Amino acid sequence: MKKIFFIFGGLIWILASLAPAQEAGSKISVQAGISFFPNPADSPKVLVEFPFAVNRNDFAFMPIDSQVSGVRAAIYAEIIVTDTLGKPVDSSSTYFYTMAPDTVSARMSKIRLFNKLLLDLEPGIYKGKLNVIDVTSKRNGAMLYDRIEVPAVVKDRLSLSSLELAIQIRVVDESYKGNPRLVKNDREVIPNPMGIFSEEDTLLYTYAELYGLAYDSARKDQFKINYLITQAGVPALNDSNGYRHDFGDIAMDKPGPSAVLTNVLPFRGNPGRYDIALTATDVESGETVTATRRFIVVPKTGYQPPAVVYRMKSPLDTASITTISNLVHYLLSPSELAVFNSLNDSGKIRYAGQFFRDHDPTPGTGENEYLNQAFARYDYALEHFSNDPEVKSGWRSDRGRVLMQYGFWDQRDEEIVPEKELGPIIENTNTKTRIAPIMGRPWERWYYRNIQSGILFIFEDVSGFGDFRLVHSTATGEIYNKEWDTYIKDHNLEIY
Repeated sequence: MKKIFFIFGGLIWILASLAPAQEAGSKISVQAGISFFPNPADSPKVLVEFPFAVNRNDFAFMPIDSQVSGVRAAIYAEIIVTDTLGKPVDSSSTYFYTMAPDTVSARMSKIRLFNKLLLDLEPGIYKGKLNVIDVTSKRNGAMLYDRIEVPAVVKDRLSLSSLELAIQIRVVDESYKGNPRLVKNDREVIPNPMGIFSEEDTLLYTYAELYGLAYDSARKDQFKINYLITQAGVPALNDSNGYRHDFGDIAMDKPGPSAVLTNVLPFRGNPGRYDIALTATDVESGETVTATRRFIVVPKTGYQPPAVVYRMKSPLDTASITTISNLVHYLLSPSELAVFNSLNDSGKIRYAGQFFRDHDPTPGTGENEYLNQAFARYDYALEHFSNDPEVKSGWRSDRGRVLMQYGFWDQRDEEIVPEKELGPIIENTNTKTRIAPIMGRPWERWYYRNIQSGILFIFEDVSGFGDFRLVHSTATGEIYNKEWDTYIKDHNLEIY
């Protein structure tokens, strides 16, 4: 990535360790996140960072050699990104060591190792898997990215990168001897990949990049930034019931057409979920842009929550952990899902419960309509979209995913492509995908009137055995197929 100008706030050392020791033979615990940096100077591709953290005591240490004291562990990490159908797109890997004075020190449970993998990706939707392998013991761990939405590069107007949370940020120079992967714009950024903080932490380090400032070197124009932290699930007009802190506007001189924004914010909150928003305003152009990030505060070590009496109030009370995991799979954001997957069963149950309480449209009543709708969609997907009646996996299908994320359609039609209307099937030699609808195959059209001013989803039975795949949609961020779009318009099927 091209070097850009920076704005830097004061930094204070902080290190939060939340990782318990792993049992022998268990999977390596991997905490991983994702950040996007759509710098117009790097267009058309977007720099995608995959920061991750592992516990040092998860790895097997061996003596370095007879001439050097101490022990060492070797670690291999890789990120593999595919398209939504599983076809490989790109990958990146790193091989690094961690050392300790002796095996006793190596087993210390409060030391984490931080690293990062990077890829340049075209805007689009992908899947990914980050693997970490202990080279000595061959134990491994992984983090799955079920949906990676790489944003488009914005030109000629103000835009922000992802808002990245960090454990520490510090200035470095040419004498720096640490991990070069963690350095950008002369700053070492130790990431907090999943945005998890302890109740005892008092500071938040942030990193973001601002692009598209209206800059004139002959003038001393300014821009403003503002940080706002709120408690997740608390309405903006009812912040008396939760945490809310506005750090106020900060005016800064423009260093150029872009700027790096790093800061450290004082914060102390009770265990729970919070949102931090960074808003930047170009005073000259009047443009404003905001980036947000969810983070979680967990109880301090040794904290015992008060006993809670549970009563039968919702379907969650009798749902299995598998059902709960399936239910929230498509409802959580990628960062929330990563946090959810890192929890044990009891933690997942509490997390899901809090998530649905935060989204309850009528809090304080005895019914959670959002939760009821989620279960209705899930049950329908199992009943109607499972190819094998013995294996209820309909929620995993393309139709199940769309139903869970967008809700029930306003209109649904089942069609069959008449053979006489189409010529021969044509293959796209560049993407190896079929261009035209398959003659005589069933397909479904779902229409939503009140989402994005009206959107369509087209599912086609590509195998002829009831395996309906999403082949085209007009929804933002979903798969788009030009040939299907032409077919729909030619037959006046795009509007109800």
